Amino acid sequence: MDSDTPLPMGTPSRSPAARPNRLPQALSLGATLAVVLLALTPLSCDTATEQPDCADDPCHPECATPGLDISAEPGSLTLDDGEQGTVTIGIIRTCIHGDADLSVVGSLPSGVTATINPDPAPGFEASLTLTNTGATPGTYNITVRGTLLFVDETTIMLIVPGPAGPCAPWVEVPAPGAGYWDVHFPNSNDGYIASTELLRSTDGGLSWSAVATAPIPNGGTFYHVFFPTVDVGYLVDDLAFYRTRDGGATWTTLTSYPGEGINDLYFLDENNGFVVPDFGAMVWHTTDGGDTWTARTRPGPAAHTGGITFVTPTQGALALGSFQTGAGGLAYTTDGGLTWHGATAPSGEYHWVSFSDPVNGVAGGNILVRTTDGGVTWVQRGDPAGPLYNGALRPGRAEGYAGGDHELYETTDGGGTWSLRCSARTFGVWVTNNGTGVAVGDRILRRD
Repeated sequence: MDSDTPLPMGTPSRSPAARPNRLPQALSLGATLAVVLLALTPLSCDTATEQPDCADDPCHPECATPGLDISAEPGSLTLDDGEQGTVTIGIIRTCIHGDADLSVVGSLPSGVTATINPDPAPGFEASLTLTNTGATPGTYNITVRGTLLFVDETTIMLIVPGPAGPCAPWVEVPAPGAGYWDVHFPNSNDGYIASTELLRSTDGGLSWSAVATAPIPNGGTFYHVFFPTVDVGYLVDDLAFYRTRDGGATWTTLTSYPGEGINDLYFLDENNGFVVPDFGAMVWHTTDGGDTWTARTRPGPAAHTGGITFVTPTQGALALGSFQTGAGGLAYTTDGGLTWHGATAPSGEYHWVSFSDPVNGVAGGNILVRTTDGGVTWVQRGDPAGPLYNGALRPGRAEGYAGGDHELYETTDGGGTWSLRCSARTFGVWVTNNGTGVAVGDRILRRD
């Protein structure tokens, strides 16, 4: 607090009223007692203090609490061997003055060096530069502490990717296309991948070929694919929404879709489906294969978007989040998507949700959570190094996978715990009924 900051006014001092040394003899006893009581009674006065003008004196104790707030932007860095990256350290002082003393808390990982550019007076930013000089692949939390009368800390996640080669038991599968965004299997043998072309497998993902009769994607890339049956499927590019009813031989553009973009889609059967738009506090519902649509209100802000899944024809879940704010939530339905309710879940940004059965499920984004009551309540079970774009549990079993910008995670206990398998940029994940896992991103990975 500044030295010239006014302190709160105290209670004014009081002194007894002046009393005569002798009482006149003529006063009666009653008059005498009245005079004595009057003399002993303190004089009343207005003790109310004037409220401070916080515009003129923002640091008055009734206007603000002194403090120090340290933050980091970005909150994570990915550094290959020999790379260097810088994080901006934000410094907010409230009614205190001077330079914040910044330091790294604890020991750095072996092979990582850190340099802090000190807080410039009276600046509001410093910087932390990290250099990878041969660190072991993994995820590390590096904490920066600020001290200036008060103490505050911020944590930066450092990701050191593993080798880009094989990550057994996952095996890379060669395929046409460049960049793979989504994968879906209507059964254990037939699968589809959205890429610069529509790819199809008929052998459980062991090999892939382009569907020559698929549309040419607007913008050069398909981003979403969903085939509820082998013959009926839905495909999304930058500008259009397509449907096939003959296994991809011919396609119809669904011009009646009214939403603002498509972030995810799920079809219970060839006609009954749902779409999560890129913007809007609703889920779009069709019962005729996309010819007409009805908006179903969902919880959460319009700017939150994410993934959708169903575990039975009536029970489903929504994952919602915002890349801009890092906020989001989860929702569930028990009436086939007609109404949606907010779930009880840790604060976080969610992008996908998956169930192994009607009771057990997982969801993720910048946090990994698990439910054991069908999606009504969720508990945190992991803290990934970066946002996870997709994940899936094996139907009826405890195995599952999740992937993001730089990593592929695995669980063997239904999402109770997660382990980092390898470095693999992953946008789409699927697990078939027989346990085959397929992860797509920069490349296509498969495991039995």
